[in-house]
Amino acid sequence: MHAGSRAKKERRCKHIARTHFASSHFQLWHTLSTVTEMSNSEAQNTPTSFHSAMLNKPANEKIEDILQDRELRSLIPKCGSNRQTSYGMLLQLLNRASLLIHDKWTEGQKLMIFVDAHNPSLVNLLHDFRTGEQDLGMVLDVTNGLTDKALTDKIPWHLVSSTVEWHGERDSEDSTVEASANLDLVNRYRPDLVTMYGVLASPDRYSIQAYCACGTIESLVYNWAEIEPLLFLSRCANILESPSWDIRDGDEVYENCVVQSVLDMTWVARVESSPVVIKESYRDRGASFREGEIYDLLHAKGPSPGFVKVKKEYDVLCDGRPIMIGLGHTTCIKTRLIMSTLKMHVRHPRSQRFAAPMARPADMNAEIDPEKAVSLTFVAQKSREEIDPLRCRTGTPMFVARSPVLGGLLLGSVNFRRMLALPCDVAAKYQTAHAGDSSGLRAFRDGDTTHHGGVYHRKDVERKYCGNSEQRRRDFRHQPRHDAESVFWCMVVFLLLAVPLGSPEEDPEESCLYAPWKLLASHRLFSIYEPADSRLHIIEADVPSWEAWLHPGLQHAARLMSLLAAQVSPEWGIIQPPPYMLHLHEAMQRIILTHIHVWDKENKDIRFDTERTRDTTDPNSWTYQERRTRQAAATLAPSKKSTNIDTSVLRKRPLPEEDDDDDEEEEEQEQPIAKIPSFRLI
Repeated sequence: MHAGSRAKKERRCKHIARTHFASSHFQLWHTLSTVTEMSNSEAQNTPTSFHSAMLNKPANEKIEDILQDRELRSLIPKCGSNRQTSYGMLLQLLNRASLLIHDKWTEGQKLMIFVDAHNPSLVNLLHDFRTGEQDLGMVLDVTNGLTDKALTDKIPWHLVSSTVEWHGERDSEDSTVEASANLDLVNRYRPDLVTMYGVLASPDRYSIQAYCACGTIESLVYNWAEIEPLLFLSRCANILESPSWDIRDGDEVYENCVVQSVLDMTWVARVESSPVVIKESYRDRGASFREGEIYDLLHAKGPSPGFVKVKKEYDVLCDGRPIMIGLGHTTCIKTRLIMSTLKMHVRHPRSQRFAAPMARPADMNAEIDPEKAVSLTFVAQKSREEIDPLRCRTGTPMFVARSPVLGGLLLGSVNFRRMLALPCDVAAKYQTAHAGDSSGLRAFRDGDTTHHGGVYHRKDVERKYCGNSEQRRRDFRHQPRHDAESVFWCMVVFLLLAVPLGSPEEDPEESCLYAPWKLLASHRLFSIYEPADSRLHIIEADVPSWEAWLHPGLQHAARLMSLLAAQVSPEWGIIQPPPYMLHLHEAMQRIILTHIHVWDKENKDIRFDTERTRDTTDPNSWTYQERRTRQAAATLAPSKKSTNIDTSVLRKRPLPEEDDDDDEEEEEQEQPIAKIPSFRLI
C-alpha cells in the first residue's frame, strides 16, 4: 500500500473512530448484559449513538484499577515483543482483562472468556470452509459453563460474541480481508447483534474492527503500549439489563424488543409493550414453503393453543434489496416473522364463544417424572415396562441423527438411492398442488448416473477421508437432512409402539418387538462403550424384519419403513455436487405419499389406540417370568362359583329367610366392573 493511500486511510479511520464507535473490543459487552453502573439521570441523558465525547471516557473510576493491575501490565510488553505468530500471550492478556472487568462490575453475570481455536482439545473450533480457522474467539463461559470436552469439541458460531485475528507479520490488505470475513460470518449467525466487533492484532500493533450491514469499519492502528482503547467502554443507556431494540415494520415501530433466544442464524425477540414476538432468520431462497404458512395451517380451523399466530411475514430489505447470503450452493434470504401470542395459556370454558378447547394431558406429572404418576393407566403401563417409555423423558438420544452424534461424515454409508418418481396419477396432483414452486425440487428427477442430483466419486472420497477422521470432522456441517433423519426415528418409535384400535393384548414372548426397541432405547451419545451407533441394525433391516417387528395390524407399513431407511442411510454430504438443501425431505415425502395413495385404494384406514402402547418387556427377564407365573396361578385358582361344597352343611344354624332372599338377589345381580379412568387429549 502506498504511503499516501495509507495516510488517507488513517485519516478516514480516525474520523470514523471519533464519530461512529468507541475503540473498544469490549463494547460488545453492553449488548450481552455486561459493563458499568450509571445513575438514572445519566441513563436518561445518554444519547443513543456514539460520538467523540463518549470515547475513552471511563464511566467508573474503577477502570484505573484495571489499568494498574500488575499482571495485566506485565503481559502488555510480552504480547508486543513476540515477533512470530503466537496466540498464548494475547490470549492471557484478553482473559486477564475480561476477568478484571467481570470482578469489578459484572459479578454474578457470566464470564466472557477467549478460547484458542488452535487448541488440540477444541477440534474445529470456529472453523468454516470459506474463512478458514479463526484464531481466537470470545464466548460466554464456554457454552454457558459446560466445559466437558464432548460439548466444547465444536463450539457453534452462534455462541461467539467477538473474533480475534492474529498475524505474525501484518499484511494490511490480506489480514483485513480475512478478519472482515470472520466478522461477517459471526454476524450472520448472531443477527441479535447489530454490530459485531473484532480485533486485528500483530506483534507490534492492533486495531478494532466493527462490522454491520454497511460493511467493515476499522479504527486507528494502536501500539501495544496504548492498551486503553482495547479496554475502555463507551457509555450506553442499557447496561446491566438485556439489550433492547426498536424494530421498524413499515410505519409501525416495535419498541424495546428484548432478545429471548439466539439460535443458528436465528434470533427471537419479545416486544415489551404487547404480546408480540418477532423472529428473524435466514431461509432457503428456493424453499417451497414459508414458516408462516405452517402456523396458518395450525390455526386454519380455529385458534390452536400453544402456537403463535402469524401477523406478517416478509423479507428484510436493505436499501430496497433483500439481504442474501451464500451457504455452499444455497442462497438464503433474511426473513422476519411478526407473531402474536397469549401472555399466558388459559383454559377457556366450552360455553365461551370462539373458545379454544384445551385439555390437560393424561398425566402431566408422569410426563415430568414417571415416579409421580397418578393415572392408573400410566402406572399399569410403567409397571410392565423394563425400559422407560419414550414419553417419560425428553432429549432422548434415539431421535438424534447419526452424523451429529458422530460429529463427522459417515463414510460407511455409501449405498445411495435415486429420488423416487411418483406414480402418474399422484404426480399430476402433486405438480398442481406445488405449481408455484420456484426451487425445481418438486419436479426433480434423477438422471441415469445421479442420486439426488449428485454423483459419488469413490476414489476421491477415499483419498480425502480414508484414515483421516480429522478431515471427516472438519468437513461435517449440520444440514436439514439431519432433521429429516430425526423425523424418521420418530416414525420408527411411533410405529413400533403403535397399537391398532381394538387389538387384543400381545404376549412379548410371541412378538419380536423387544429386539429393535432395545437398540433404540439403549442408544447413547458419546458413549465410549458403544462407539458404533446401535441403530444401524434398524437402518439396514429388510422388509421381512420390519414385518416381524411391527404389530400384525401394521405389517403393510413394512415396505414404507424399509424404503425410508434406504433414503436416510447414505452420507449425502460426500456426493458432488451437493443435493438440494431439502432433498431428503422431498424423498421421504414422495415415499409416504405413494404408500398413502396405495393404502387409500386398498381401504387400509387404521385407527390407533391412544390409551396404550405395545409391551416392550424383555421376554427373558425375571420380571416377565414372574408375572407369567402369577397370571398362571390366578388362572388355576378355584373360583367361588366352581365349588361343589354344600355351604348349608357348614352353617351352625339356618339363616333368616329374608337373608337368603337377599343373597339370591346379590348372586343374580351383575356386579359393576371398575373401569380404569381414561383420558383423551383434545
